[in-house]
Amino acid sequence: MNRHLTVGERWRVISLRLDQGLDFHDIAHRINCTHQTVHNILQLFHETNDVVEREGRGGGNSLNDDDIHILRHLFYRYPNDTSSQLNNRFYRQTGHIITSRTIRNYRRLLGFHPVRARIQPSLNQRHADDQLAFCQQHIHDDWGQIIFADEKIFEVDTSGIVYWIPYGRPRPTTFRSIMDTARANHISFIVKS
Repeated sequence: MNRHLTVGERWRVISLRLDQGLDFHDIAHRINCTHQTVHNILQLFHETNDVVEREGRGGGNSLNDDDIHILRHLFYRYPNDTSSQLNNRFYRQTGHIITSRTIRNYRRLLGFHPVRARIQPSLNQRHADDQLAFCQQHIHDDWGQIIFADEKIFEVDTSGIVYWIPYGRPRPTTFRSIMDTARANHISFIVKS
C-alpha cells in the first residue's frame, strides 16, 4: 500500500527503529506502508531531526523554472563544487533550502556528468627548448636498448579534481609545473649494457 503517513505514524516509524531496533520490513508491515516509505522517513529524520517535510523537499519536481535556471547557471559557473557547496550558493541566491540530494539529482537530470581534469605540464620556453634539444640529441639512439620502468601504478593525464560538465564538452585541463609532473609520475629509464 502506497499512502501518505500522518505525523503520528511517522514518529512511530522513528520509535520502532530507534527505540525497538526493528528492521525496515517489520516496520513497514506494522505501519502498513512500503519499505521505501520507511527508508524515506528515517532519512528525513536523519537529515532534519524531524519527520515533517520542509518546503522544497520531495514531491518530485520541487523547483520552479526560475530555480532550475539558477541551478543550471551554478552548475556551469562552479563545475568542481560539491553538492553541499552548490546548496549553500543556491540558498544565498534564492533563500530556498533544498537538499544536496536534490542538487545531485538535478545535476544529472540537466545532462552533467563527472570527469577528472586532464593534467597538462606547464612549459615555459626554456622547458620547450630543453625537450627539443634532448630529442635532437637522441634522435639516432637505438631505443630498443632502453627499458622504461614505472615505480608505481598511476594515471598519467588526470588529476584528483572532479568537474561536472555537460555531455559533449571536452574535459577541462589543469596545468602543473613540469617538475611536479615528473615527480608525480616517477618514470625512469635504464640503458641496457
